Amino acid sequence: MQRQRGSVLVVVTLFSMVLMGVSALAVDVGRTVVTRTRLQRVVDAAALAGGKDLPSGTAPARSASLDFANRNGVAIAAGDVTFPTPNSVRVAVVRPVDTVFARVMGIMSYPIPASATAALQSATGMSGLRPWGIPAQDFAGYPEGTTFKLKLTSKSGEYSGGGNFQALSLDGSGGSIYRQTIISGSQSRFQIGDSVPTETGNMVGPTSQGAETLIGGDTHTSYAAAVAAGEPDCPRVVTLIVIKQDSFGKGKSSVTVAGFASFFITSWNDPAEVVGQFVRYVDMDGTSDGTTSAVGTQAIALID
Repeated sequence: MQRQRGSVLVVVTLFSMVLMGVSALAVDVGRTVVTRTRLQRVVDAAALAGGKDLPSGTAPARSASLDFANRNGVAIAAGDVTFPTPNSVRVAVVRPVDTVFARVMGIMSYPIPASATAALQSATGMSGLRPWGIPAQDFAGYPEGTTFKLKLTSKSGEYSGGGNFQALSLDGSGGSIYRQTIISGSQSRFQIGDSVPTETGNMVGPTSQGAETLIGGDTHTSYAAAVAAGEPDCPRVVTLIVIKQDSFGKGKSSVTVAGFASFFITSWNDPAEVVGQFVRYVDMDGTSDGTTSAVGTQAIALID
C-alpha cells in the first residue's frame, strides 16, 4: 500500500509539473499575442501617418511615422522607417517580450516582429501600360539611363525557364491582344497591390510586330534625344509595371504590382528581346518627375 501511495505521489507530481509547464506556456503565448496585436496596430498606423506626408517628401514622412509610434508607446528609430519606392513608406520593428512563467524553462523573452507598408495609390489606377513587367528593383539606386531587359527571350541570360519572358496579360490573353497592348497601351487600369496574370510564351511575332508599329518610325534615336524633346511626345518612352516578386514563376501565374517605371526602348530584336533604358519612377498620378505628387485623386493604403 505504501509503495502504491509513493507511485501515485510521483505520478501526481509529474502531472503537476507538466500542467504547470503547459499553463506557463499558455499564459506567455497569450501575453505575446496581445503584445503583438498592439504592436502591429501601432506600426500600421505609423506607416499610414508617414504615408500621408509622402507628397511632401521622405523626411516629413519619416518624421510623421516616428512621431506617431513614439507617442503611442512604441519607440522606433529613423532606420526603422524606410521607403521601398518613392510612393511608399515601410515601418518595421522587432520587440522582445519578457516571459513570466516560461522563465522556469530558461526562456527569458520572445522576439516579436511587426511591419507595415503604406503607399499612395490613385483612386482610378493607371492605364496605357505596356505588357511587360520588371522584377522588383530599388530604382533609387539606379541612375537615369541604366539599361534593362524589358522582355526576355530563351537566349536571354536572365531567363530562368518556365515559359515566362516578363510578358503580362493586361487586357486579356493571346497574341493579337498582346500585340495591340504594345501598340496602344493597356485599356485596363492597375494600381499598387493588384494581381496581374502573366502571358506565357516567347511571343516572337507579336512582340516584333507590336514594337515595330509603335516606334518603327520614331525619329528620337537616342535616350538623350528623347529626354531633350520631352518624353510624353516620344513613343519609345513607355510605362511598365514593376512587380513585387524578384522573378517570374513557372507557367501561367500571377504577379503583384509594386509600382511603375518608365523606360526608353532602345531595341526590340534578337528576335523578340526588348531592351530599354531606365528613365524614372512614375507616380500613380501619371507624372514621371521622380517624386510623389498630390495632383489628382490619391489615397494612402496599407499594401503589406
